[in-house]
Amino acid sequence: MDELTTITHGQTGYTVANGWGDTLAADVDRLGALRALFHRGFTPEGAVAAVNGAVRLGTITVAGLVAD
Repeated sequence: MDELTTITHGQTGYTVANGWGDTLAADVDRLGALRALFHRGFTPEGAVAAVNGAVRLGTITVAGLVAD
């Protein structure tokens, strides 16, 4: 479960959570969401793709750590 990462984009900003539901970043701007994903092990390209997906879809869940 911990390998899942959920990124949500709303009116107050982005929220990033791991697969256990622990919030890694809440109500942060785009840079804050990217930083949370970098600390989670995402490559820059993977983090940007995930954040862009959250903007388009509202919520996106990514299985696995992109850098693995």
